Amino acid sequence: MMLITRVVFAIFHGQRPSRPPSFNTWPSYQKRVWNICMACWEKDPRERPPMSAIVSAMKSLCLQADAAKQNFRVFFVLHTRAE
Repeated sequence: MMLITRVVFAIFHGQRPSRPPSFNTWPSYQKRVWNICMACWEKDPRERPPMSAIVSAMKSLCLQADAAKQNFRVFFVLHTRAE
C-alpha cells in the first residue's frame, strides 16, 4: 500500500501523526503549517477551522515568507463558485 494511502486511512480512523522530536527546532512557519494540518485533521468536523481561516493563515505565511526573504513558498489553489 502506498504511504499516502496509509496516511489517509490512519487519519480517517482517528489516528494522527506524532509530532517529530525536532519540532521545537523548526522555523516558526513550519510549526504553523504543522498546526494548521493538525487542526484540519480534527475528528469532529465542527472543530475543524473553516476554509476561510485556512486560506487566511496560508496567505499570512506567504506574506511573512516574502517579508523575511525566506526560501519558503506555499502554493495553493482555491476554487470557489458563485452562489
